[in-house]
Amino acid sequence: MSNEYRARSSRHERRLSRRARKDFDIVEATADKVTENLGELEGQNRERISRHTTVSRESSGLSVTAVVIQAVVSLLLGLSFYAFPFWNQLATPLQSQNLYSGLAMQHGLVPFNDFYGTGGTLFYVLNWLGNFAGSTLILWILEVVALFISGIITFQLVFNQTKSQNAATIISNFTLIIVAGLARGGDAPTLFALPFALWAVKFLNDYFREESTDRGFIRFGMAGAVTLVISPIMTMFFVFSAIALLIYNVSHRRFWHGFYQMLAVILGISVIGYSVAYYALNQQTLYTSIEQSVLIPLTHFGPTDSLLLTIAKALVLTLIFGIVTGFVQGSSK
Repeated sequence: MSNEYRARSSRHERRLSRRARKDFDIVEATADKVTENLGELEGQNRERISRHTTVSRESSGLSVTAVVIQAVVSLLLGLSFYAFPFWNQLATPLQSQNLYSGLAMQHGLVPFNDFYGTGGTLFYVLNWLGNFAGSTLILWILEVVALFISGIITFQLVFNQTKSQNAATIISNFTLIIVAGLARGGDAPTLFALPFALWAVKFLNDYFREESTDRGFIRFGMAGAVTLVISPIMTMFFVFSAIALLIYNVSHRRFWHGFYQMLAVILGISVIGYSVAYYALNQQTLYTSIEQSVLIPLTHFGPTDSLLLTIAKALVLTLIFGIVTGFVQGSSK
């Protein structure tokens, strides 16, 4: 009986061993198949990323020559900015106030409390950073960089519309000349806020062409918040953009998209807003900054110089963009 039991036990062990080998073979085959699929997916992702990068480069139209041209034009136009140390003495009283606000902050003065300010909080922080070492040279570099970025984004916008590098180069250079001329010596809130506003224009252009997703509205909200704390008056563009998006989502019945966009924008605004609010609360300038840079310009009897200048910039840039684009497109036919 013991022999029969041992034989039966041996057969049972062999069956278990065969089942185990079979299960192992199935698992191994499944693992090989999963690995193969993962390899195919990884290859597809690499191909998609490569294709997306290529499309992005082609859609931007940027080349080394275009970047060099924008840099040279920005540098030459930047020589007209009074932040360049050699021209400080030629600045008008208003320009001098903006130029030396950073120097005053280096000596412990607080904007909006110790001196009147029409720009946003971040504008005066940039002036403070630009006045290290007792010179406005760093501030001048920041102004040239802001002008250069504005030119690059304008180039991309025009190229997306015309698919012509010549048109993009001509219009972006015209835009830089007008912006530099209307900047009143360079140290103006609108000059520093312009790159963020132009980026928002580019983002909306990409979104309506279905080249961007709703998650990008986090960056859109951040751009709007940065514009607000640099040049509050320029946030009117983001207000009009919100109205346009509302009309677009309602007309296309994209209600959940609109809700998600609103949440994303609020998150983007919060990221910047909390940081600036912390600085303003620490310096006790929260109310005075809102009063001097937002409430007074909007409630003052009659439009202020800053509002008129902003309107003039918008009109001139719109006219130049339309006229030069039409001229270049007409001449290329």
